[in-house]
Amino acid sequence: MRAVIAYAIMTAITLAILLKRFGGRIETGDKQSTEYPEGAGAGIITACILFLLCVLAAVAWPLLPVIWAVMAYRRGENG
Repeated sequence: MRAVIAYAIMTAITLAILLKRFGGRIETGDKQSTEYPEGAGAGIITACILFLLCVLAAVAWPLLPVIWAVMAYRRGENG
């Protein structure tokens, strides 16, 4: 349980540092252009797909050793 709490604290600190460091740059970039360029739709779709792939990878990451163990067990049973 202590490891989970330590991980959550470190994640919050890292996120706060990143937001402080890069948040101002994002705001100034948004103020400069109020219109989206014509090709922005493809970029937004790409970002959404990459986000979904990252979420799936994050969910699957802890399960990979279990999947590999099951596959190795079945391979050993068959042969």
